[in-house]
Amino acid sequence: MKRSALTLSVLSLAAFGWQQPQHDQAYLLLKEERMVLEYTHSTEEAVVLIEAESETPLARVELRSPDGSVLYSLRTGSGRGMQGFDLESSENELTGVLSAFAEGEYSLRGRTIDGQPIVGSATISHDMLRPPVVTYPYDGATDVPTSGWMVTWIEEPDAIGYQVILEQGETDGIRANLPPGNNSFEVPQGILESGTESHVEVGVIAPNGNTTLVEIEFTTQ
Repeated sequence: MKRSALTLSVLSLAAFGWQQPQHDQAYLLLKEERMVLEYTHSTEEAVVLIEAESETPLARVELRSPDGSVLYSLRTGSGRGMQGFDLESSENELTGVLSAFAEGEYSLRGRTIDGQPIVGSATISHDMLRPPVVTYPYDGATDVPTSGWMVTWIEEPDAIGYQVILEQGETDGIRANLPPGNNSFEVPQGILESGTESHVEVGVIAPNGNTTLVEIEFTTQ
């Protein structure tokens, strides 16, 4: 799992002074708030993914931890506002991420481009499912075909879904999200080249949204 220090979608990161909304002001509500862990067992590294959407364009928003401290402050660089955000924390060892993001409810506070206060919240849990067991390909394999085969793993009964990411060299190949009950994914033609170092990640998604992944490195024939 290769990550930059911080990834934002449609946002720029900046500090801003938060003013508590007046009590007589109506609050708008954010939608689809989510905070989940993504842990790669193979490298023992993790990130936290934070998302929210808004029906009204946002000028700014901040994330506060359960103790009230501000973790991230975001604002747009234009007058059009943003319809939401997708934020990824710095990648770190699992223990460091769990320490930085305590379990509990995190608040989101912001303002729309017309000055209305908007709020939301997201809860993060540290509970994760055990790493998936990939049965093919095996780590370090050097004889994997370029097509006509399937990534396979042992099904996890408590999973609400699976994630399969297939990459080759510096090229992103494919990312697939699968419903529960799956234990395989067929590699389509035209994705892999022969004689090239590649890797596949298989992730199992827990009921709370946390994902536990394993990475398998292999080389195509």
